[in-house]
Amino acid sequence: MSLLRVLALRLDPRARSLRTQLIAFVVLGVAATSLAFYSYTVGQQHRLFAEEFERSTKATLAAVRLGIEIGLGEENYENITRVLEWARADERVAFIVLTDQERQVIAAYPEELLSLMPAQLDEYEKDSGLLRPVSVRSTEWLSQREKGSLFIGFSTAQVRKLEAQALRDVGLLALGFLICSTLIAYVFALTITQPLVRLNKVARELADQVLSTRADERLGSVELRSLARSFNRMVGRLLESQAQVFQSEKLAALGQLIAGIAHEINTPAGAIVGAIGELDREHLPLLRSTQTLLAAIPHELHPRFLQVCELVLALEYDLSTREQRQVAQEVARHLEAMGIENGRALSRNLAIVGLQTGHLELLHPLFIAVPPADLVAHLHSLGMSRIHVRDIRLAISRIAQIVKALKHYSHLDSQGCAPTSLQEDLENTLIILHNKLKRAVEVVREFEPVPRLVCRADQLNQVWTNLINNAVQAMRGTGRLIVRLHEAAGKVVVEIEDNGSGIPPEVLPRIFEPYFTTKPKGEGTGLGLSISRTIIEQHQGTIEVESEPGRTCFRVLLDPERTACQSEPLPPMDGSSGSDS
Repeated sequence: MSLLRVLALRLDPRARSLRTQLIAFVVLGVAATSLAFYSYTVGQQHRLFAEEFERSTKATLAAVRLGIEIGLGEENYENITRVLEWARADERVAFIVLTDQERQVIAAYPEELLSLMPAQLDEYEKDSGLLRPVSVRSTEWLSQREKGSLFIGFSTAQVRKLEAQALRDVGLLALGFLICSTLIAYVFALTITQPLVRLNKVARELADQVLSTRADERLGSVELRSLARSFNRMVGRLLESQAQVFQSEKLAALGQLIAGIAHEINTPAGAIVGAIGELDREHLPLLRSTQTLLAAIPHELHPRFLQVCELVLALEYDLSTREQRQVAQEVARHLEAMGIENGRALSRNLAIVGLQTGHLELLHPLFIAVPPADLVAHLHSLGMSRIHVRDIRLAISRIAQIVKALKHYSHLDSQGCAPTSLQEDLENTLIILHNKLKRAVEVVREFEPVPRLVCRADQLNQVWTNLINNAVQAMRGTGRLIVRLHEAAGKVVVEIEDNGSGIPPEVLPRIFEPYFTTKPKGEGTGLGLSISRTIIEQHQGTIEVESEPGRTCFRVLLDPERTACQSEPLPPMDGSSGSDS
């Protein structure tokens, strides 16, 4: 960059700070004033020295003229010599020439001037380097008597030296005044701009999501203190507006989350209702069939009958549909071999409740004592009651799992920052989102042991929910989702990777901008990723993204040694878990 360009940048008001402009303005004003003062002082000094020089030289000339006139009048040439010697002693006298009426030199100083011809006197007076432009020549008193002429030349060297010294003193005074004024201007500009500089620093910190920053309302003038108070009020209202936006986004996302959770709870709840209905319908017929069969079975076979009933209720394994068909076929062959009619129909009910060929020997005496169809129907009803109880137990366990995951997901039992296990939080988030993942998404967990993190886990769960939602939507409900948790370079790393279509390169730099979304109108507000980044940055972490066709990976890095709780309090912020990208 050339010197001219650097100078142009320095002079460009857009390239200078307010402090620099104030200092430059004051210094330039003082410099202009100092220059005007210096110029005026130089002129005045020059005039005063010229007037003093002219006055003193005229006085010297008058004294010499008077002494020579007296000496000539008295014809006392010794007196004239003393006068000339006195004049020579004056450092300002450069030469003295005394001529007679014929302009012949009769006395001169220096002595070489004695040889001057009359015609050379005028030239010497004009050309001598010792003469000042204003030289002194007096012929008035001599011309009256026609006795001769007196020439005296005065050197200006001494007066010029004094004048130069005076000018140097004035210049040093002006320079000292300029330096002092510059220092005063710097202190003055520092006093004015320091509160503005701090306010600018606070504004930058606020732009960097340091939401606890505030301007100092005690510094500066009344106007600057008022500006700081207004700035702090603006920050407070900004945080309120941000909290309202986050809350609105959270409520919108909460509706989607609740819909999924409701579906997840509704499925086991429906199973419970169905199983209870079946039990309610079957318990009286089961009781009657038990009484009927006990009355029909010989007394000595009652223990065997009760043993079979206990066996059916105690079976803890269930068969798949395919396995049931295979077992039913084997049981049917054995029943036919035992001479029992309609064995194929009976075998299906026996296989459903878990009875296999190994149990037929225990059942054979009972098949002889009572009609096989009545016995099998009773055992089927008894086995189905066990299956209904099992279904109720599993459904309740599923509901309890969802409730527990929801409780840990929201961390309702924690206040602010608390130690948490990111692996448990990720697992709970996957449980909460099971309704979206169970269709055709393969979830791969790659979890490694990591230290517990002191953080606001409910806010981090919003981030995991948002990233997983985005991944599922990018894969359009079908694909492979990888959730990684590991430690690298002292940081805890969480990665959410999908094999969707990827993010276009022209869109990638903007995905964290508030209100930016590529989704159709009404499907997203564009705040999900922006809020996620805000939460991560408030936890002193970073969020990164890598994307290409067929692979997108969001990476969150958190420092176990420095999180939100070790740095500064987080403002209340109910961020969105909406899936916007």
